[in-house]
Amino acid sequence: MNKIIIFAALMLAACMLFSCATFGGEGETTTSDQSLGVYAGLVDLLRTELDQLKKDQNADAEEYQKRIKELEDKIAALTVQTQSPTQTTQKPDTTDKPSDDQPLTYTESNGEITITGCSDENIKVLVIPEKIDGKPVTAIADSAFASSDLTGVSLPAGLKEIGWFAFSGCVYLMNVSIPVSVESIGYDAFGNCPKLTVYCPANSFAERYAKSYGLTVVTTS
Repeated sequence: MNKIIIFAALMLAACMLFSCATFGGEGETTTSDQSLGVYAGLVDLLRTELDQLKKDQNADAEEYQKRIKELEDKIAALTVQTQSPTQTTQKPDTTDKPSDDQPLTYTESNGEITITGCSDENIKVLVIPEKIDGKPVTAIADSAFASSDLTGVSLPAGLKEIGWFAFSGCVYLMNVSIPVSVESIGYDAFGNCPKLTVYCPANSFAERYAKSYGLTVVTTS
């Protein structure tokens, strides 16, 4: 709103100055080089303000494109690693690794677990546990199960975040249960899941998110 007021004020000042520079007293024309110089300066200010308004309007779109590029680079890097014949098994403790009793890959940070995928492509119904190695599962990573053949997913109590495109392209996915603890769901997390029904508590963040994307929702107590 302040930018609009400034913009209008500059426009009014430019118009008044242009009138004074063009029309003198008693009908004389009194255009001077000094007045034209000031007028040109006001025009530059107006153009600068207009450019800034355009940049502000496109800020969200630029951030979206930046995020997409980051994800594309990450996918490309992972693809190169999986296809490289010289890939070694040396990994730091925080990289993806399968649990002893779960076919899940995950990372650990600050005592919390982020699920990054599943090491068994034959699994169709996935039940993600509340804890792995005694640590709480709090997040599903970006693109963790994108384009997989999953048909059902049960997410654990205590989960806080579902990443961008986490289940995008899961065309066979028919149901996913999301706990009330989830407070963040990334862009298009369930995009292109035509058979999906979301089961979640009434008035939860998951319910609001699912409805905003036009997904079928069944609320639970």
